[in-house]
Amino acid sequence: MHTGAFARHAASRGIELCIALEEAIMRRNDRPDERVYVRDHMVKQVVAVSDWQPVGLARQLMLMHSFSFLPIHQGGQWKLVSERSIVDCLYNKANRAERLAKSIDEAVNEELLRLSGARTIRQDWTIDQVLDQGGTDTHEFTLWLVVDEAEHLVGVLSPFELM
Repeated sequence: MHTGAFARHAASRGIELCIALEEAIMRRNDRPDERVYVRDHMVKQVVAVSDWQPVGLARQLMLMHSFSFLPIHQGGQWKLVSERSIVDCLYNKANRAERLAKSIDEAVNEELLRLSGARTIRQDWTIDQVLDQGGTDTHEFTLWLVVDEAEHLVGVLSPFELM
């Protein structure tokens, strides 16, 4: 077997094992999960971008961490930079290097990059409250931004953490 194929096969099996172990830990004899609050599931080490940073950095962070969205605070509101927005800004464009170098703020003002509104939640909310606030539309946001009373970003929550 080719070394690369063997490594991919081993990595795939390792992931399957981790999923099985995680499921066993989460099951806990089929008792209801006592971790019902956002703070119990949220990711506390948040990766975010600022509007003065270049579009290229947002792209790099998304690729490095396999993120679909990045939080950004712009105009006094929390918003999201989406991978689709980055693609629309960069894909098959003649001036790609210039676009990568533009600040996110410049790209938004020049309508090269779109930001989406973000859903903000609190860490003391229950998961049921979070899930009840949206419909069942499959195109809903898949990232909630956890903010404190002063609207500072303290975490993020996605369906991935709840699976």
